[in-house]
Amino acid sequence: MRITGGAPLRSQVWETEKLRCNLCGEVFTAPLPEEAGTEKYDETAGAMVGLLRYGSGLPFNRLEHLQESMAALCRPPRSGT
Repeated sequence: MRITGGAPLRSQVWETEKLRCNLCGEVFTAPLPEEAGTEKYDETAGAMVGLLRYGSGLPFNRLEHLQESMAALCRPPRSGT
């Protein structure tokens, strides 16, 4: 058996090239790869946050500090009030 550690959440950023036509000025943007998906958050991200918060009792501010220390781009949910 081999157990490895890692961040509870992982993020990936895709930067697309933008090219502008010198003749008409229109900007053309390259399409995102299929693995980028259409949603910002995967369904597993919400499940992991819920598991850490309500299953393990990890407060959102500690989850935020944990993710910042691992250089992940994740923020706690904001309340509607």
